[in-house]
Amino acid sequence: MSGGSPALGSVVPVFNALGDDTRWTILQLLGQSDLSASALAERLPVTRQAIAKHLTVLADAGLVEPVRVGREVRYRALGARLTETARALEAVGAAWDRRLAALKRLVEDEDRDR
Repeated sequence: MSGGSPALGSVVPVFNALGDDTRWTILQLLGQSDLSASALAERLPVTRQAIAKHLTVLADAGLVEPVRVGREVRYRALGARLTETARALEAVGAAWDRRLAALKRLVEDEDRDR
């Protein structure tokens, strides 16, 4: 993609991670405050072990990071990957807008020529 946008491949892990409702909910909760896997499990209808697996997927996608607070590990949402993904989507949308505008001009030119 042009304009310094991230390549599509770099956002695929983000889409894969966010394609699960539970992971999306976890990310929303972590956007409000840093939480441990246990605290997340208390708020969601899944086990702590399932939460840990979801957190691994989110961390691998660069959406969350673990932060040690004393003996506890809390997770923090990382906005940079979401911003990067939003830019990639914006670039795709802009490309489609340009294509549609060119198609509109082509149709209008054909109508004028008739």
